[in-house]
Amino acid sequence: MATRCFRTREGPSSAMQSPAAVFGWLRSGTRYSEGLLKIFQLIRVLRTSGIIASAAIVAVPVVLSSGPAAAERPSKIRSPVEQRESLVTLLSAYERDFSRSVYDSIGPDVPQLLIDIAGRPGEMPKVRTRAVGALANYPNENTRRFLLGLLNARDLPGSAGMLIRAQAIRSLGFAFGDEEVDAIAERRSDPDPQVRAAVAYGLGDSRSKKARLILETWLVHEDSLAVKHAIDRSLKRLRGF
Repeated sequence: MATRCFRTREGPSSAMQSPAAVFGWLRSGTRYSEGLLKIFQLIRVLRTSGIIASAAIVAVPVVLSSGPAAAERPSKIRSPVEQRESLVTLLSAYERDFSRSVYDSIGPDVPQLLIDIAGRPGEMPKVRTRAVGALANYPNENTRRFLLGLLNARDLPGSAGMLIRAQAIRSLGFAFGDEEVDAIAERRSDPDPQVRAAVAYGLGDSRSKKARLILETWLVHEDSLAVKHAIDRSLKRLRGF
């Protein structure tokens, strides 16, 4: 199949250009290239995030206006439904960790949508767990109440429920630091060693001097080697502060 090049009145002089050359031309700032530049930038972000593969991009249909109104038209804010779809796609991606700026780029409803996704039993456990992790980027009262509620939730059975609770512990430590050290430390007697390990890491995530004292005392009495390892790693991190 022949490759076609989308051209504008101020476009490249040749019919075929390398990706670097095309992107360089797009950066020139002409009003006809602004739309294409945004699309190329989005494609780069999606490729980097692993949401789409390079081979998945076959053609990009573009409709550009040649009048000045095109440059002045404000970007459309996506609806909550569209934001939710984008968020679930991101949380389902192979890549696990994204910065807050990536989540913010989806739209203004992301914090509440993360709570909705994390608390919805019909979602995939992986997506729910990652939504709980992403909430660490939004340390507000809604996030605090939701994460604390997960620690005591009785509708999270099995290994999937354990992973969600463990992630909630870590997100509490990262998001709220010293403020929630006591709430996190209360779970160090949980019968599941994986939850106790999450408590150790959550205390380390808190960056709290109080957490360091709790971990030092706890280390002496903990029986699980895996939990001891988690405590030791968190202590090494805290001693670096």
